[in-house]
Amino acid sequence: MKRCIKCEEEKTLSEFYRHVGAKDGFRNVCKSCWAKNRKPYSRAKKSRSKESNKEPKTEKRCPKCGEVKPVSEFSPRPERRGGLKPRCKACVKVDRRAKREQLKQLHDEDFYQNVIGEKKCSVCKEIKPYTDFDRLRSEADGFQCLCKPCGRKKSKAYSLREDKREHLLAKKMEWYYNNLEGAKRREVERQKRRRTDPELKRKLREYHRRYYRTPKGMAIAQHNGAKRRAQKLKLPTDLTSDKWLEILDFFNYRCVYCGVSGRMAMDHVIPLHQNGHHVSGNVLPACKSCNSSKKERTLEEFLGNEQYTEWLHKMKFEFSWEVPELFENGGSLQGG
Repeated sequence: MKRCIKCEEEKTLSEFYRHVGAKDGFRNVCKSCWAKNRKPYSRAKKSRSKESNKEPKTEKRCPKCGEVKPVSEFSPRPERRGGLKPRCKACVKVDRRAKREQLKQLHDEDFYQNVIGEKKCSVCKEIKPYTDFDRLRSEADGFQCLCKPCGRKKSKAYSLREDKREHLLAKKMEWYYNNLEGAKRREVERQKRRRTDPELKRKLREYHRRYYRTPKGMAIAQHNGAKRRAQKLKLPTDLTSDKWLEILDFFNYRCVYCGVSGRMAMDHVIPLHQNGHHVSGNVLPACKSCNSSKKERTLEEFLGNEQYTEWLHKMKFEFSWEVPELFENGGSLQGG
């Protein structure tokens, strides 16, 4: 037995049609109720088939202007009944003109500067002012559905995907070479704005101040300063900021001499002014105190004969560090 959801009567399963998608394999509506519901659809289908057999209409009423016009005033649309668009050509033209004017207004900078209102972000669900949303002319109100922070997070997450990184890079390079003049012009305008806009200058100063206080920012600043000094002396500069960060991570941001953790300085075993190269084999992290105490002394003079041997043993076995050849003869090298 089963209850029909239409007539609410208990009937045997033979009174129901079979349905593979149902849990019990039968429809929720009995055969009699199903037939009653299908009658209007079948009648409408028959009427449509009769209308299709009739002679084609020569006139059609436009729901926009309410006028009855010949079918030649309507654009064709095969997927619709009758094969014509519902609105006449004149009304479509007026709507398109109004849409262009709206898009033109949305593209106007003064409109965005004077716009007042709020919008709900579709991601974080917070209500924010329109100034927190990027512009998008295809939207009805001219703004994206997600706020700027959520949009940046989404773009960054998309760009970091391994399967999309090469595709995005190729796409950027293709656009750049196809729009070389426009890209150069935009870069010149961006540099000019950075020099002349006081608000942008203030934001950049705050961003750089925050960034260079982070461990990564401090490491990059150290590397850039040492690289400039080496380039002035025309010395090899194979060390990169990423490699310097790897060295700091390898030693866990600890001084290789005293073991103190914290902010590390870049110590060149052979000083740059004594033709020491700015390469990974000549650079180690050291605290400010040890780096200042070492000065121009060799490693053996700075640590002593016994301590230097112990230091090499510690670097080899405790840190599992492959000691370069220039460290093996500490007495013949000058440190700084």
